[in-house]
Amino acid sequence: MMAFLWLAVLALGCFGVGSASAQMEIFEAAKTGDIVRVEQLLESEHSALDYDVNGSTILHYAASGGQAKIAALLIARGADVNAANKDGFTPLHNCALSGNSETAVTLLGGGSILYARDNNEMTPLHLCGLSNNVDVAKILVGHGADVNDKTSTLWTPLRVAEYKSNKELIEWLRAQGANE
Repeated sequence: MMAFLWLAVLALGCFGVGSASAQMEIFEAAKTGDIVRVEQLLESEHSALDYDVNGSTILHYAASGGQAKIAALLIARGADVNAANKDGFTPLHNCALSGNSETAVTLLGGGSILYARDNNEMTPLHLCGLSNNVDVAKILVGHGADVNDKTSTLWTPLRVAEYKSNKELIEWLRAQGANE
């Protein structure tokens, strides 16, 4: 029995770390734009549905890195464009924070929900206010996002932008009819 436990501990120690390291490789490749490596890993050992310990999928990482081509590849391979991580962020939320409009278009074309709310009831447009991402805000509003959308605590995208003193986005939102 003791020999069995020792082998189990040894196996977990060796393979657990290796597996975590191997799993992180695809997330990093997706975020940094290594499409060849992402394709190789999807062919050999990963699924487009894989996620990390925080519930972020490979698509979340591609969205954070502004990798539209990898996002398109993952969507074509069955990635869930509306998967939420432990914070309630979808890949579109990540994209709103990182600010890549091409990736936003790819995600929306793949079926991303424009009004998905994170754990703080923020939509991707609200998150543009945190990072002053005017280009992504334009894409979101162009697809129908409401510039006056409110959380239950009455935070609007404009209020978020004002809180962060993001003048460019404040001006643009006001020009679009934001009034609260």
